[in-house]
Amino acid sequence: MTTVEQPRQPISDEGFADISQAAEYLSMSRSSVYKLMDAGELRFAKFGKARRIPWRAIYDYAGRCMVAQ
Repeated sequence: MTTVEQPRQPISDEGFADISQAAEYLSMSRSSVYKLMDAGELRFAKFGKARRIPWRAIYDYAGRCMVAQ
């Protein structure tokens, strides 16, 4: 009996940013990025001890911060 492996859905099409990249993109400090992640406002993944943020999550957060005038 042969098992066919299903193709996996990528978590992020654009890849992942580290904390410094996210902070630079969002124009905020690294500690502010950690606070957003801890508050559940910015999704992230953990690879071992390292936190990585999908670029899509960064774009989504920035979009939620837009002010309509």
